[in-house]
Amino acid sequence: MVLKYRSLLIAASIYLLLPVVIFFLGFTKLYWAIILSALTFVSAFFVIRTIDDKRTITISKKYIIGIALFCLAWCYIAGIGEFTWTTADHNVRYAILNDVVNYKWPIIYDLSTQSNPLVLEQLGSGSVAFAYYLIFWLVPGLVGKLFGLMAARVALILWSSLGLVLTVLALNFMQKKPMVTAFVLLFVFGGFDIVMYIITSAINGGSSFEGWNREFYIHGNYYQTMNTFNQTIPCWLIMSLFLNSRNNRSVGFWGALCFCYSPWATVGMVPLAICKLYEDKSGRNFKSILTIGNIVMPIVTLAVFGLYYTANSGATDVKGFIWNFFPNQVGSMIGCYLLYVLVEFGLWSLLIFKDQKNNPMFWVALIVLLVMPIYKITKANDFLMRGSLAPIFVITTYVLQKVDTAVSALKKNGNDTKAVGVIGMLIVSACTCFILLAVSISATVQLYRGDGDSIQPKDEIVSFGDIADENQADLCRRQFFVYEYESKPFYRVFGK
Repeated sequence: MVLKYRSLLIAASIYLLLPVVIFFLGFTKLYWAIILSALTFVSAFFVIRTIDDKRTITISKKYIIGIALFCLAWCYIAGIGEFTWTTADHNVRYAILNDVVNYKWPIIYDLSTQSNPLVLEQLGSGSVAFAYYLIFWLVPGLVGKLFGLMAARVALILWSSLGLVLTVLALNFMQKKPMVTAFVLLFVFGGFDIVMYIITSAINGGSSFEGWNREFYIHGNYYQTMNTFNQTIPCWLIMSLFLNSRNNRSVGFWGALCFCYSPWATVGMVPLAICKLYEDKSGRNFKSILTIGNIVMPIVTLAVFGLYYTANSGATDVKGFIWNFFPNQVGSMIGCYLLYVLVEFGLWSLLIFKDQKNNPMFWVALIVLLVMPIYKITKANDFLMRGSLAPIFVITTYVLQKVDTAVSALKKNGNDTKAVGVIGMLIVSACTCFILLAVSISATVQLYRGDGDSIQPKDEIVSFGDIADENQADLCRRQFFVYEYESKPFYRVFGK
């Protein structure tokens, strides 16, 4: 079958816009919901209308079925939907889906419904609103409102898988044909953490596969989906469409959509968007920047989601310049930073430097990754971990080009030393992903057998309206609850 890029763009736009419109309809006053939805559809219409892209790729049904099954298995074993072993982040992931299904929108909690007295003691009294970047859960949540929580969990896996499939197809358009390397690299790509794991384990007697470097770390692709699939998957898709774009008429549109799903990722995308805006300096093309998509969509999303996300300021209570977290430890800070640069993206950047040295987008991505660690926000440093999503994806696509070249060289000449070196680097980098995959599978098997008595993270909170574990109460209060929400701008202006 022949797949047109325009068709893929329309499908991806529907995928990304549908949850946003559902948010408007479910969380804002009716007249605002109509106005905001109309403005969103108009912006999307003009973006699609102005895209004159006649690219096509010939793709087989076997390839489509193959990537669909691969992405479905990926989402399943990564813990999306909580049918398998999960990381600690799922103590809130499960609770979000549960409450999106079971509570009226916008989500408001009566704190008196907390059955655990230790939780109630920490949270206080009254009513609080829920505020978080929950857009990705809204389509599965709507399914759950109709058919129950189990249906929502299944829908979440299917919805996540669809996002990955669309991303792979967008990468195929960059490759100009469907190739296995697209979904393989998307799955395994990351830094060379396995090397540092071996070194730090030998020195300290213990380490972690990801997050071994104090304050400075970026998670690999598979681990990102294990923890923050709600930000990672839509942002990958947005970036793949952004990089596929051959003009600057929709840059603001994609950046605005990214903000809906992850304000952190948007921070890292903004410099790339500016680069895209000015890559063509002719006067005619500068005027083309002033489009409906570039102007209207950013205004809509900043006004609505900006007020919604900032309604709770407690989520970012840990913040400051990075040297404040290394008191009197300048040498240690510099050492950790240099290891961050070398291990997370430096070696990959050196590999692709010759091919990309004249590419402004490469340099902007590199500068963002170099500068972003200067400031830390949140205890886990979400500013760096999630803010790096966009620039790391840019590096990923350039590495993909290098890997494709190496694969072609090996097919022609199995003794091509440079090609063997590129594939060797990829294998070393992928070791972390494969180890985490093995851990996921092993722990899932034990879970299904009933071995051990450990509590799954999804059982720690269950619902923000009735928190099961009192040790999670402070986390919920700080990161997800909006006290005195009636006085907050979002609820006064837009909220139902």
